Amino acid sequence: MSGGGNSNQIILDWGNANGTVIVSATNACGTGSKTYPVTLSCRESNQPATALTLYPNPASGVVNINLTSEVNRPEVVLITDLSGKVVMQQQVALVTGYNTISFDLNQMAKGAYLVRLQGSSVQPQKLIIQ
Repeated sequence: MSGGGNSNQIILDWGNANGTVIVSATNACGTGSKTYPVTLSCRESNQPATALTLYPNPASGVVNINLTSEVNRPEVVLITDLSGKVVMQQQVALVTGYNTISFDLNQMAKGAYLVRLQGSSVQPQKLIIQ
C-alpha cells in the first residue's frame, strides 16, 4: 500500500480476488467509515470484454445490434440459423465504448437465428424475425 498522508489517494496492491475495502477516517468532527465492494475480472489483453444486445427483438425490417468494446478494433458480426449456417455477416470497426450496428432483415425468412461475434467468447444472442 502506498499514498495517504497529505494525499487524497491510496494505492493498494490487491491481487486477483474480489473483496471489500473499508475506508475509515477520523477528524475533529468525529469518525466515519464507508464500505466499497471490489469486483475484479481477468482477461487476456488480446480479448477485450465486449457485450452484445439486440433490439427490437422480435424484429421485422431492421434489428439494431449494440456492442460495447473496451478498445478500437475490427469485428465480424454474424447472423446464423439455428444449424449454424451463416445467413448474414458484416465487418464493423468498433470504437471504444458503445456501438450500434443496424441490419436490414427484409430479405430474411421469419424464424429464429443467432447473432454472434466471429471468434469471440461473447454469448450469442437469439434473434426472432417476425
